[in-house]
Amino acid sequence: MLLSAVFVSSTGRMSAGVEAWQAAAGAGEGLFVPSPSRRIRDDVISGGGVTTTGLEVAAEPLRRVAEMVGQIVGGPVADVRLVVPATWGPRRSMLLRQAAHRAGLPAVAVVPAPVAVADLMVAAGAVVPVGGHVAVCDLGGGVEATVLLRRADGFEVVSVRDDAEGGGLRLDEQLAVSLNGHTPPSMGTQVWWQVVAAARSAKEQLSTQPVVTVSLPPPHPPVVLTGQQVQAQASPLWEQAAQLTVEAVEAANLQPAELSAVFLTGGGAAALQAAQVVEQMVGRPVDVVPDPQFAAVRGAARAVGPPAGAAGWWPVMPRLPDLPVRRLLGVLVPAVASAALFVEFLMVKARHPGQFVRPVGNDEPDMPNLVLTWGQLGVASLLALLACLCGAAVLGAVLPANAGLPRAASSDAVRMGGGLVVAAVLGWCVAALYGVGASVYLAAPLGSFLRWAMLCTLPLALVAACTGVVAAVRGRSPAVGWHNWLRFPILSVVPAAVGMLLLAVVYGYMAADTGPADTVQRTGGFLIGVGAGLALVGPLVYRLVVVPPLAAVTMAIVDIHTSGILAAIYAAAVTCWWLQRLWQLLFHPDPWTSHA
Repeated sequence: MLLSAVFVSSTGRMSAGVEAWQAAAGAGEGLFVPSPSRRIRDDVISGGGVTTTGLEVAAEPLRRVAEMVGQIVGGPVADVRLVVPATWGPRRSMLLRQAAHRAGLPAVAVVPAPVAVADLMVAAGAVVPVGGHVAVCDLGGGVEATVLLRRADGFEVVSVRDDAEGGGLRLDEQLAVSLNGHTPPSMGTQVWWQVVAAARSAKEQLSTQPVVTVSLPPPHPPVVLTGQQVQAQASPLWEQAAQLTVEAVEAANLQPAELSAVFLTGGGAAALQAAQVVEQMVGRPVDVVPDPQFAAVRGAARAVGPPAGAAGWWPVMPRLPDLPVRRLLGVLVPAVASAALFVEFLMVKARHPGQFVRPVGNDEPDMPNLVLTWGQLGVASLLALLACLCGAAVLGAVLPANAGLPRAASSDAVRMGGGLVVAAVLGWCVAALYGVGASVYLAAPLGSFLRWAMLCTLPLALVAACTGVVAAVRGRSPAVGWHNWLRFPILSVVPAAVGMLLLAVVYGYMAADTGPADTVQRTGGFLIGVGAGLALVGPLVYRLVVVPPLAAVTMAIVDIHTSGILAAIYAAAVTCWWLQRLWQLLFHPDPWTSHA
């Protein structure tokens, strides 16, 4: 095992691992970087009269690894896999590959640590069904809590919460302070790193013995350190890790009981109390990964990929995972509602056969002498487009990444962005077919039918297409996963569709200006307002504020001549929901995992 710390002397010589810690404790001048990977994005790192770059510092431990492994295997390494936190995005992964290249390593594969741990545990016999979720709490140098979804071809990161400074490195520094009560400014940098190194060594010894004597640099006397003292310092950090795990589960829209397993990994997981604290706060049993300090490395070694030198290797297309019912409903509900509204709109021909007469010869068709519920056609077209967009989100979540390709051709964000653009175009084409089909079936002029079908869907199609383009260009994926981030509130579709169908019933099957007809008509207008409000806002408190007045307005204005206005209100609400997604994508980077 090689510690990742790097020391750069005043002459520019770099050392790594234990040698770096010793050099930092003994040298008068120089730059010490205990965790180089955290500084990989820094263009300039200065200290102790030395200036270097994050890339050079990160490359030094990899260079030492390449040398050691080359000596062991007797030649260069052909297959290299690097483990990174789940919060790392394309930029840091690219910089790490550049550092590996500088270190003389060949093309490397970057594997998220929680994915590697989950793969290892499944290979060891842990039961995680396809479509199931697991939480991985990593107590390493920092703390990272991740929720993963198992697909047929592997694990996908759904949500992440982390504290880069809340793990073993902070514990080492807290123990160093507790050993003599001094902080770095009061004792000098050289002495400080000596005390931190002593605290780190003592902490590791206490995993096998109850008490150790810590030798401090002169003139400080030796200090006795017990396991209880370490536990007292570590308990707040374990509680923070447990809280991050709870937050990650909540961010994934899950309850702890819905998880297939909770895995505890990282060097800090070896402490029995750590598992107890996490288990108590999460509220379900926690499995400590065997040999937790090296679990991610061993899991990455098992990562699926082509054998070294396997030219022309072509993977077998895995079967699609089973779709959860709630995802299917997200597509089926708007699709079925759209078809029902469209079919009922065409039933006007059966109710008024004399109004729809096919022209003879070259005669132009005449518009029927009755009021059509144009809003019904508009909502049917809108829901058809919405079903296409929801289908794109579902397919992007369940299809294996780069299925059937010998190498990764695009990121999840690019594939999802392209899918949204295709779905927007497809949905708008379906809306156009609705207009053309209704015109042909009813033997009526095309203009009004096409106008209502396409104009009601145009704003949504444009916003969804822009969202797809921005997602592909930015290359960013939401921490909660695309399927959760693009989960349209289907609860809003049901009242809107039912409300429009009630209006169709009133105008097509009930006597006008009667008490029952007015009641059903007002109910239909009310439900359309409810559907619009549910689409506009998500939190319950906001819905209680927005839905009642909006429903009251739509109930008040409902009439046989205002169905188009009601359809426009609902279309605007659905479009606003997608505008919120576009706004988040452009201006709110916090919930995005691949922005770095």
